[in-house]
Amino acid sequence: MKWRQTLHGEDAQVAEAGPYVLKMRARTKDAVPKLQWSTVDNMRAHGNEKTLELKPDGSWQNLEIPFEATDWFCGLTLDFGKSEGTFDLASFSLERDGKVVKAEKYA
Repeated sequence: MKWRQTLHGEDAQVAEAGPYVLKMRARTKDAVPKLQWSTVDNMRAHGNEKTLELKPDGSWQNLEIPFEATDWFCGLTLDFGKSEGTFDLASFSLERDGKVVKAEKYA
């Protein structure tokens, strides 16, 4: 299973290379995904990944995941691989230089 967010349309002008921070509120009891980020020169995100430091105890947790986009940044994926279980995402915010690039609330 995968979850994806892409940057397009009006967001495209802020998708430059550089440092980003993904802030999210999530919980799980068993499925801890990897965050992958895609760039124009690396659409499949080879080497662009971090395992979330999410405790699988069912409690809501606030995470901040810093990462560096080495070329024009165009998307995020939460990759669960072969994990099975439940992962709840309440909200996320993608930030650059303290400014919100994209944000969503689900709960």
